[in-house]
Amino acid sequence: VPLAHGLLGLAPMLEAAMLLVDEYCATTDMVIVGYYTANERQNDGELNHVARKVGERFHSRCNQAVVVLVDNTNMKPTVDN
Repeated sequence: VPLAHGLLGLAPMLEAAMLLVDEYCATTDMVIVGYYTANERQNDGELNHVARKVGERFHSRCNQAVVVLVDNTNMKPTVDN
């Protein structure tokens, strides 16, 4: 379930998104088992506080949940012709 491509760090927006995902999972008999994120800066290889909070929340519901941080060190911007 895609949540956002932007400022998910705003607590009310994050909480609302998580409530909607929880409701969706309850109605479809699904469980969230992971979360992925990518940092804005190419040389930033640490999980930010938002990713940690989301990971903790998922882990509280599924003890095998994972958080994946995209390694963007080799990514290059695309050039439009």
